[in-house]
Amino acid sequence: MRPQRLFALIVLLAMFSLAAPAGAQGGSWSEPFEVSSMAQARTAWFPDLVVGPDGTIAVIWCSFPKLTDRHGSLISVDALFYRELKDGHWSEANDIFSFPHPASEPIEVTVRNSIVAGRDGKLHVLYRTATDVMYFNAPWQEAWSALAWSPGRSISPRGGYYNALAVDSRAGLHALWTEAVIDPPDQPRAGCPNCANLFYRSSPDGGANWTLPQNLSSAFEGANRPQIAIDQFDRIHVVWDEGFDWYAGNGEPKYGVYRRSDDGGATWGPPTVFNLGSMATYQTTLALMPEGNPVVVYRTARQLYFQSSEDGGNTWGPPNEIPGFEARSTSDPNLDRYSMAVDGAGRVHVLAVGFRTEHRGVSPALLHLVREGERWLEPVVIVENGLFPEWPRLGIAGGNQLHAVWFTRNSLYSENDTRQVWHSTLSVDAPAVTPLPLFTATPLPLPTAPPTTTPLPTVLPAPIARARVIDEPPAWERPAMLMIGAALLPAAALLGLVVVVARRRE
Repeated sequence: MRPQRLFALIVLLAMFSLAAPAGAQGGSWSEPFEVSSMAQARTAWFPDLVVGPDGTIAVIWCSFPKLTDRHGSLISVDALFYRELKDGHWSEANDIFSFPHPASEPIEVTVRNSIVAGRDGKLHVLYRTATDVMYFNAPWQEAWSALAWSPGRSISPRGGYYNALAVDSRAGLHALWTEAVIDPPDQPRAGCPNCANLFYRSSPDGGANWTLPQNLSSAFEGANRPQIAIDQFDRIHVVWDEGFDWYAGNGEPKYGVYRRSDDGGATWGPPTVFNLGSMATYQTTLALMPEGNPVVVYRTARQLYFQSSEDGGNTWGPPNEIPGFEARSTSDPNLDRYSMAVDGAGRVHVLAVGFRTEHRGVSPALLHLVREGERWLEPVVIVENGLFPEWPRLGIAGGNQLHAVWFTRNSLYSENDTRQVWHSTLSVDAPAVTPLPLFTATPLPLPTAPPTTTPLPTVLPAPIARARVIDEPPAWERPAMLMIGAALLPAAALLGLVVVVARRRE
């Protein structure tokens, strides 16, 4: 082969490798599998998932099955369903929480939910009822059975809507929820009256006891879509959207907000606002890099943006647009959100509903975006079938097995639309990550985080610390200065002679 042709072939291969989509790293996403069951209920939505200690994928979602009571009367049930994928096989779907009411009373309550797996061997769940945000748990190996779950405990007796849950390395729990704050009649908030704030509580003992609620957004208005993540140093990272409260129906989207706690939630650093001037930003989502640095993705009316921090969240780099993606219309139901995770190779994975810029379809697709090094790969379609995907959640098992769940609507604007929960998986070429071992005794000590403040002064040895403070010139200073002056005297005389000669010649 001629050298010119060989060079051209090498260039073409390099260009092909640069343009290779994310799915080429380990194949393509599997055919979507319906996790929910139309036989149980026509409505199934707002799923969440978690990876268990052995790689089992546990999925929960909200549904409204119609049942018949012992008297033969039709009743409607607000239910939280559970299903798990283990060794390639799905269990049956089972409701682990239910709130029945007469079918004639259309008071269906969306059971908003969050699920995490702790190192205490339990699955922990937050779920919303008609009046509370509740917490309960179950041993992860028995979670399919409703009888295995503990009694529900209210952590928000004044109600709530969105919620988010995370667990630290010592099995401590950290909960977020949005809760309406009623304005005084004579002092309504101009931008978002009676809108929600974001509240936080923690449990250091796996849900047995909880701290008092803290308002993380009291200086703002209209908290929406909170997300929470905890790094290997047990620093707590939180993001949410501000300016609009979907549940209250007030306000307008303004910007995303980030805050961090370095002491287990006792205190919080100042908020960082993701603001692009006159363009509103929302659907803020969060992930953590292997070294504990946060990254966020958010949208404007059409574009998707990315920002990252190199110092744990203290400072942030500039916003950069993610190419190849167009966000769904702002007139679509404003309940959607994005999801992010980082694989064992340090690649950032994003699930987002929208359009590929160069291949725009009629209805939005569920897209998979990957940041590899300093570049974003071309978006890959997970599903694009004429339905309307929404609320994706992403989990990674073993560092290299991606799992996605989401729900679809067959119509955007019909009250009688059909909603279904789906799952798909993808293998990527990333190193395997071994999960931390479970423990049943005392929690592990808090890991040491890299310093983010001024280091403490070094402690001096005792003899030096006890030495007398010198408040006068040292004893050697005077004779030493005389010796230095005597040594410099000839040089000074020579310099003076040079100056005199130079002036006479002028």
